Amino acid sequence: MIFPLNSSLGDSQSCFPSINTSCLKYSYVGNIAIVMYIFMIGSTLITVGGNLIVIISISHFKCLHSPTNFLICSLAFADFLLGFLVMPYSIIRSITNCWYFGNLLCKMHSSVDGSLSIVSAFHLFFISVDRYYAVCHPLHYSIKITFSVTMMFIGLSWTMPIICVFSLTFSDVNLVGIEEYAISISCEGFCSVVFNKVLGVTTFVVAYLIPCTVMTVMYVNIFIVAKHHAQIINMSDKSNPLEMGHKISSVKERKAAKTLGIIMTTFVLCWTPLYSTFAIDPFLNYTIPAYVYDVLVWIAYVNSALDPIIYGFYYLWFRKALVILLSGKIFHPSSSEIIIIS
Repeated sequence: MIFPLNSSLGDSQSCFPSINTSCLKYSYVGNIAIVMYIFMIGSTLITVGGNLIVIISISHFKCLHSPTNFLICSLAFADFLLGFLVMPYSIIRSITNCWYFGNLLCKMHSSVDGSLSIVSAFHLFFISVDRYYAVCHPLHYSIKITFSVTMMFIGLSWTMPIICVFSLTFSDVNLVGIEEYAISISCEGFCSVVFNKVLGVTTFVVAYLIPCTVMTVMYVNIFIVAKHHAQIINMSDKSNPLEMGHKISSVKERKAAKTLGIIMTTFVLCWTPLYSTFAIDPFLNYTIPAYVYDVLVWIAYVNSALDPIIYGFYYLWFRKALVILLSGKIFHPSSSEIIIIS
């Protein structure tokens, strides 16, 4: 829910004029509204389209079937669902300051939104585990990170956040201790999640701070080991085919780790402001303006649009898959056998 600056607003009206308890509707007008629509709709389309390309590519081309890519595909599916199920409704809420779709759908929207952010964090955590073994313990990688282990990672990444977030949202545990405040801000057309102090801090620590801290530590170790490996390989016998093969494999693993490290860093930069606000606001007696929340939510959403763009810059297979998809060659019977990785 947002309360924008008066200089950019039209006249205030009620979300539901026939209802006395209706929230006020503040619609953006002029160039501000045009810019907001372009940004929000553009972000949504990139999120849906870009991540759909990732999903189709990894699912279709057999050469991309690896533990790391399965995790990336599942992460892309979470980003796709955010763009397809959550962001369109958020556009209307952000522009008009009103929720027109009823209380049940409000809870569903909030639950799916919250679940998918934690799903993404869990996927990035397990991707860092995958990269840690691939770079730091390459001899044990195929033993430790098997197909069944990868499926377990994906299953945990989806089931735990969904069960926890939906349970909390529909049980109203987040409102324990702040019932009077929740009633005071409630009106017809309002749709926003308010956290009490305990849940605000718990969500920040458990769903965000701990996974991101562990991921950061693992990636620091990954890059230290990768740098050490690079120095050893550079001093090795480059005329030896085995040494050259090991060098090529090591370079690929380091490049993959670097790309996924960028993905993790982008996630941290986009989501830290919002998660931090969830934890801080209850201790400030909820004085942070609602429009600030709205801005931070869309900064977080942008992360889902940036992921496929990063893949496009750093993964050759993504660009090749896009060309094959746009050219229609993907519909050829044997297209799944095409080798698009070098």
